[in-house]
Amino acid sequence: MRRLLFVFVWAISLATISSCSQKTGVEISFEVKDIENSASLPNATIELYRFYEGGQPVFVDSFQTNEAGIYPAFKTSVEKGYKFKVVASKPYYEPVLSGNGAYLKNEKIIDPANIPRDTLTLFLKSAVSPNSGSQRKKMAKSNVNELIGSLKAGNWEGNFIPRLTWGDIPGLLEHGEDSAIIKHFPIKTGSKLQPDSARVGQVALWMIEAIRRDVSRKVGDKPIFLMPPSNVPVLGTRRGNPRLFNSKGALKKAHEAYIKWWENGPISDTLKKAKRNPLRGTGLGWM
Repeated sequence: MRRLLFVFVWAISLATISSCSQKTGVEISFEVKDIENSASLPNATIELYRFYEGGQPVFVDSFQTNEAGIYPAFKTSVEKGYKFKVVASKPYYEPVLSGNGAYLKNEKIIDPANIPRDTLTLFLKSAVSPNSGSQRKKMAKSNVNELIGSLKAGNWEGNFIPRLTWGDIPGLLEHGEDSAIIKHFPIKTGSKLQPDSARVGQVALWMIEAIRRDVSRKVGDKPIFLMPPSNVPVLGTRRGNPRLFNSKGALKKAHEAYIKWWENGPISDTLKKAKRNPLRGTGLGWM
């Protein structure tokens, strides 16, 4: 009798485990459009993230739209309880806020339990104007000293990060302990956190973080500007408390962590180094 009861309980446990780990097949079609004229945007990048309810999104893959601005059929599977987040981007285009400012129209959260039947449309807005186009192209090719000089002079324009490279990290590290306060600096478009100041060193380290994450992504053709690694160049606790914002102590601690990360191991092993979080174990994170 006891043996039968044990077998019965064991069978139920297996069924429960199987149910919890069950994966759902997902197939979604995407399109990216210019919100101002509804024109399709070819060669737009769509980044896919996966996350568990309440957790942080984890990068999964990226792909590009075809000449019609469409990615026809993305297929994957996801475990029960997980959701997807998709983010569209394209050189010289920027995110679009909804009318009430509650969400970005170039992003979508997808619940595998409620997959849209129609093609999912993401919207971007042209960021190039007659007055800003040449400035953006110039900024995209600027070297580190020019960028830092622009920050310190209060001449920074736009919410974008130029396409800095792995080779620019040493130069940025030299400015990573600069505690000078600045009023104009890049932030992620649509960020609800809007600090009125930052430190030069925070922005320099934030740019290094953008480079690191860009290198670690499995992306082919990348936009001309780097994706912001967080909402703002603000250092806070890992739980999201920004109380350390503008703290010299936090900046010093973060700068030392990035130097240790850069000098630990062969610099030539780029991808391996890029996948390591410099702030791990410091109790700090980007807001």
